[in-house]
Amino acid sequence: MTVASPQLPTAHGDATLLKKVASRPSRCSDLCLQNGGTCNEELGRCDCQKSRKGQYCQEEVPEEELSALCTRLGFPGPKMCLADAPCLNKCNDRGVCVQGFCQCLPGHFGTDCSLSLDDNGMPQILQGTSYTTRAKRPWVYIYELPPVFNAWVKRIRIDRPTFFYFWQRFLSSGTRTADPDKADLFFIPVFHGGDWGKKEHEPFKGKVLGLQEGIVDGMTWLTHWGVYKPVHSPSHPPGTSPRESLLWAPAHNPGRDVVVPVPEGGGFGHDKSPLHPLSRNPPVRNTTFFHAGRVCGVGLPNTSQPWPFNCPPRGRRYSGAVRQRVHAYHHNRTGYAVLPHVKNFSQMLMRSKFCLATQGGGHGNRQVIAAVSGCIPVVIGDHVYQPFEPELDWNDFSVRVLEEQIPILHEILAAVDEETYRRKQAALRCGAQHVLFSSMRGSLIGESGHYDAFETTLEILRAHIDHPGVPPQDLQKVDEKFKRFMACGADEVGQEPPPREPGTPAVCSKSAFDGPSSCRHCVYKSLLGGAHTMCCNSLDLAACPRLW
Repeated sequence: MTVASPQLPTAHGDATLLKKVASRPSRCSDLCLQNGGTCNEELGRCDCQKSRKGQYCQEEVPEEELSALCTRLGFPGPKMCLADAPCLNKCNDRGVCVQGFCQCLPGHFGTDCSLSLDDNGMPQILQGTSYTTRAKRPWVYIYELPPVFNAWVKRIRIDRPTFFYFWQRFLSSGTRTADPDKADLFFIPVFHGGDWGKKEHEPFKGKVLGLQEGIVDGMTWLTHWGVYKPVHSPSHPPGTSPRESLLWAPAHNPGRDVVVPVPEGGGFGHDKSPLHPLSRNPPVRNTTFFHAGRVCGVGLPNTSQPWPFNCPPRGRRYSGAVRQRVHAYHHNRTGYAVLPHVKNFSQMLMRSKFCLATQGGGHGNRQVIAAVSGCIPVVIGDHVYQPFEPELDWNDFSVRVLEEQIPILHEILAAVDEETYRRKQAALRCGAQHVLFSSMRGSLIGESGHYDAFETTLEILRAHIDHPGVPPQDLQKVDEKFKRFMACGADEVGQEPPPREPGTPAVCSKSAFDGPSSCRHCVYKSLLGGAHTMCCNSLDLAACPRLW
């Protein structure tokens, strides 16, 4: 039985060339397209929708088998599994989206239908359009894997969808190349469900995604989790074995991996961030130190008990015991607001001088939330790198406190004089640009997107490639271009960069200071509800303005 195929769209681009692409003999049987599949013309592999299987998708997946598959993909059952879901890059109007899977037009293939073969049988990107790989390196080659590894999964369950954001943005940014011989990096689009990188599933065995330890460690990982040395629980009794007290195994290889921030897109009052150049009369920061959120992981802290007894046993490992200790020593200190919950969270962020930036059950996003609010992050977490450390020096715009210094946190913050605080505030605007995914989710502080988290990730990888063997914290000393990039175009962090030339591409804005959100009018909506904010006025990703 064949599948009733939906109406396929007409691809945008040069009609004559696209007709030629569609008329080439397929490397798969005609049954592939008839059964709702897409032929990977480079490999001759027919990729199927979730409900079909067989060499050319000619078989319907039995109900019991489909139920087991959907459970493995994260769905509660086949009904939701087979429901409509967004597709990567909207299939580039070269295919139709079916349950998150792109059924591509004849001749087109790839997870987002962006690929087709030329007269020499070589893959090309968005043939018939103006797409070219951009001048700025690095260039990225993307492996086209069967959809079970990525397109089929239940994306709504992803707590941190950075994997899909990068996958989308490689194309619209112009960093993607279809020629592996010209690529600097190779992206493996395998969804693995979490944020812990190479230590996601078996932290003590070094295995993830079914790969052996040597292969995993040889890869470059983009992860939110910057643990570079073993982290042990400080609340375990003497005599506890290292394995029993181990909280987090190393998951980051400095100089190879990159710690990327969690995408934030305008919550927490960030649409009125005082870092925006048009912000006038920002709130007075009359609270010295602020943190609101879970302290124990489970339950509320007992303010009558000292640490570690201020939390129940099950909650003493949460946050590496950082939040528990900060609460125990400082919850009742004058000028300090350390609370499990507060109603006016966004206002407190903007009325506080310093904000706690630490991990929770795993990596945290408090450093991003604090930075965009203009509150100096107080980083506490031994052996845990913050986003883009050590390539980005967080000492320029934050205060780092060792865990053993938590009892004297108030003395450390009191020692930050007005000039030092002003200097950190000036540097914070650049730091905030680096941790925002502006080119994907829109501007919040008047930034152009040139130095956003996506571009910063690529620039760090470029520096790794160009300077093998140089310690990551020393890259700015040997690479002037890298130093200026990390200073957001200025000579030094904290200095004002030169003004942008008229007509320089910039992202749309979500800031209230720029008027009604221009991101709402983007005609190109992308996966997971985010917007390709460089592509607001065109459905053709090849026509996206290039930041670099």
